[in-house]
Amino acid sequence: MTPLSFRARLARATYVDEKSKKKTGPRYALLIEHENDVARRAEGRVVELPRVVFKDLVDETLDHMMLFEYMIGNTDVSIWALHNVRLVQKPNRTLLAVPYDFDLSGFVHAPYAIPDRNLRLRSVVDRLYRGPCRSTAELDAAAAPFRARRAEMLALIESMRDLEPAIRREVKDYLEEFFRAIDKPASIKKSFVDGCKPQPMM
Repeated sequence: MTPLSFRARLARATYVDEKSKKKTGPRYALLIEHENDVARRAEGRVVELPRVVFKDLVDETLDHMMLFEYMIGNTDVSIWALHNVRLVQKPNRTLLAVPYDFDLSGFVHAPYAIPDRNLRLRSVVDRLYRGPCRSTAELDAAAAPFRARRAEMLALIESMRDLEPAIRREVKDYLEEFFRAIDKPASIKKSFVDGCKPQPMM
């Protein structure tokens, strides 16, 4: 969706115990880009600034990030606490948020994943928009790049032959729910605007 993200690659890894030399695997693994390389590509640097609020961040990138988190059903993130997010500061002092670590999202639906009890969600597959309150027009503009990549996303899931057919259908259905929510201004208003509770951060 954006170059402002951690590059990641799926791999098959064999692990070797340093002492016993015993091998384990191969098993699936993820290789993830170093945060400094992410910042360098964004022409900035990683900064540790806890207690950041929405107004401290660039609106466009924040809106894209929050729609992405909603799309995958991820609530295990906090800009305020710098939890599962890195901040990149540009030379002009503007701040960009870059999320990572999505194993507790509804999209992944890991067997061990449970939502934060304070959010009052029954399951991690229940979506909750936690971004700043925006107008329908603003969110419609932020959703446009997602709508443009819909076919590509669904085709990518379909191409993943290691997924069991039932899981592939589940993942595609989960994505389709998101695309119905951002399909038109009326659905955006219903999903994100009408029930939005103003908050300075998350």
